Amino acid sequence: MAAALPNGNLIVPVIKNADQLNLVGLTKQVNHLADAARNSKLKPDDTQELLLH
Repeated sequence: MAAALPNGNLIVPVIKNADQLNLVGLTKQVNHLADAARNSKLKPDDTQELLLH
């Protein structure tokens, strides 16, 4: 999942330890990160910024 920034770059929330989560755990993490992104509450540790050229 990624969100576009006004400058054209993408911000990508990171689901930590995704390999250890089941479907319910992944769903909860995605919902949490999506809610944080919508409310501008993502922490730097929650994201990676990808530069598109």
